[in-house]
Amino acid sequence: MATGKQMLEAVLQAVRAHPDQKELRLSVFDAYDLEKLTPSELQGFGVDSQRSELISGDLLNGSLGELSNWLGVRLVPDKVQKNLIPGEGLRRTAGIWWTGDYDPDALVEEIRRLRNPGAK
Repeated sequence: MATGKQMLEAVLQAVRAHPDQKELRLSVFDAYDLEKLTPSELQGFGVDSQRSELISGDLLNGSLGELSNWLGVRLVPDKVQKNLIPGEGLRRTAGIWWTGDYDPDALVEEIRRLRNPGAK
């Protein structure tokens, strides 16, 4: 999986490539990677300390709202959208199997959580 920083760089590149768009559709997995962003990583992108804490807290709650506000583009998770980073899906899959120390039940639960964000 991509780091939060890598995914934010990909999002910023997509936003810069289409400056007139008001909405950016993301794969649910890309959205999940954005949730890993820390306040210090956000500050590295020029977000002030107070706002980085606000964005980070929002991301931890599974919301892209504050990050969208900062970017000026509405970020929309979409189950059929391709990954922003080419080959990232393959890396995610290979990473799961490469470690070999996974619990199959935990893996199924993680996939269920990723496919249905917000479901309990």
